Amino acid sequence: MLTYQDLLKIPEDDANARMNFVRNVISQHKSSDAYKMAIIGRQYNAKRNTSIMDYQKKLRKLDGREVVDRWSPNHKTTRNFFAYFTTQQNQYLLGNGVTWTEDDTEDKLSTKKYKFDTQLQKAGKTALVEGTAFGFYNLDHVEVFGLREYAPLYDEENGALRAGVRFW
Repeated sequence: MLTYQDLLKIPEDDANARMNFVRNVISQHKSSDAYKMAIIGRQYNAKRNTSIMDYQKKLRKLDGREVVDRWSPNHKTTRNFFAYFTTQQNQYLLGNGVTWTEDDTEDKLSTKKYKFDTQLQKAGKTALVEGTAFGFYNLDHVEVFGLREYAPLYDEENGALRAGVRFW
């Protein structure tokens, strides 16, 4: 797994090496178990139960070979319980918003489009569904990324998040 120290080893004026590093970070991230679980979590949240949808009924022929059963009905009913549950848990934890000690803190962290409380709830929902969420303070507001679009680079020495690559 590539780390922040690997990024520091690349010279700043070598654009090809940086692009290769970014490509390697993204490909390693996409092959990680956390990324695959984030994809499955997002599918469950979209009412696509992968355990049911990926199941195929098989039959055995007289010689013992397995074949896919194409004759019996394939009624698969999915429920949206996962989305209901994660929304309810998120609203229970973050529904009251944030209380600030100073009145102007909300204005410093928010814009009309990106309210801080809404972004915090989005981060909570993303963390519940994908396993991890990342908040990025972008000039005057907070943006939220999940594991499906952000590859983190952690520090080798203390494990802190030091950088990352956002992709789409």
